[in-house]
Amino acid sequence: MESCLEVMKRLGAELVDPVDLEEKFDETEGEVLYTEFKADLDTYLAGLGADARVRSLKEVIEFNQKNADRVMPFFGQERMLRAEAKGPLTDPAYLQALETNTA
Repeated sequence: MESCLEVMKRLGAELVDPVDLEEKFDETEGEVLYTEFKADLDTYLAGLGADARVRSLKEVIEFNQKNADRVMPFFGQERMLRAEAKGPLTDPAYLQALETNTA
C-alpha cells in the first residue's frame, strides 16, 4: 500500500493522511440504499431479455451460491442478501426512511 501511495504522490496526487472516516450513517440510510438497490437492479436485469442468465437479484444470489468458489473467492454477498430481504418501493419502512433522509 505504501508503495502505491508513493507512486500517487510522484504523479502529483495530494494525499490526506491520516483520514478520519467516522461513520455517520444510520439505519434509515441503509434502508433506502438496500431497498432502492434491489428495485433498480431487478428492473435492470429484467430488461435484459430472455437470453440473460439472471433476471433478478435473487437469481444473482443463487448463481453466486452455486459458483461461490469461482465468483466469490475473497468475499461473500452479505450486502446482496440484505438487499434481497427488503420489500418493494411501496414498503412503509422504506417510505418512512426515505422521508427521514430527504427532510
